[in-house]
Amino acid sequence: MVYLFDIKMAMLVFPIVALFMTFPILLWHYHRFGAISRWSILMLYSLVFYLICAYFLIILPLPSRAAVAKLTTPEMNLQH
Repeated sequence: MVYLFDIKMAMLVFPIVALFMTFPILLWHYHRFGAISRWSILMLYSLVFYLICAYFLIILPLPSRAAVAKLTTPEMNLQH
């Protein structure tokens, strides 16, 4: 249940993001075809929810600033 927080956050953000992402796509679809099927709406909202969950599962477990400050990266050796 480690990822439960990330999925809860995705569920909270989903309505706002879905409105801004899917509304223009649905308007374009309606303008082009003259109708929108329920199947298209369901698939589009499912895709947006999946993308939000995937994004949050990758981004949200961010380390603290102190932990990031302690990280060291390998230095490049540019000498031949």
